[in-house]
Amino acid sequence: MTTPDRSATVALFAYNDLQRGRRRLGRDVVPSLAHHADWRFELIVVDNSQQRLDALADDVAGLPWRSRYLWHEGRNLRYGPSMNLVANLAEHPVIVYACMNHGRMLGPVRPAAPPSCQP
Repeated sequence: MTTPDRSATVALFAYNDLQRGRRRLGRDVVPSLAHHADWRFELIVVDNSQQRLDALADDVAGLPWRSRYLWHEGRNLRYGPSMNLVANLAEHPVIVYACMNHGRMLGPVRPAAPPSCQP
C-alpha cells in the first residue's frame, strides 16, 4: 500500500482590496497550512487588481512555502482564466481554492471523543 501524496497547491485571488487580501492570507491561509506540517504546499496568489498590491506581494514572498504572486498589469482575468493559470502552474496534484470573500478558518481542532471512547 502506498502512502497518499500529501501535497497541494493553494490558489488565492485578490482584487482591489489590500486589507482583505492580507487578512485572508494571515488569518486563514497561513495558519491552516502551518497546522499541516506533514504536507507540502505551494501558494499561488493571482492579483487581478488595477494597481499592484505591493504589501500583499511582500507578504507572499516571506512565506515558508513555495509561493508566487502574479499581477497582470491591471488586467482583471476574473475567476475562470485565473484558475486556469493556477492549474497550469500547479506543481501538486490537488488545488485548493481559498475564496477571498467567503469562508473563515476557525481553528484546526478535532471534536472531542464520545465519553464511551475516553480512557
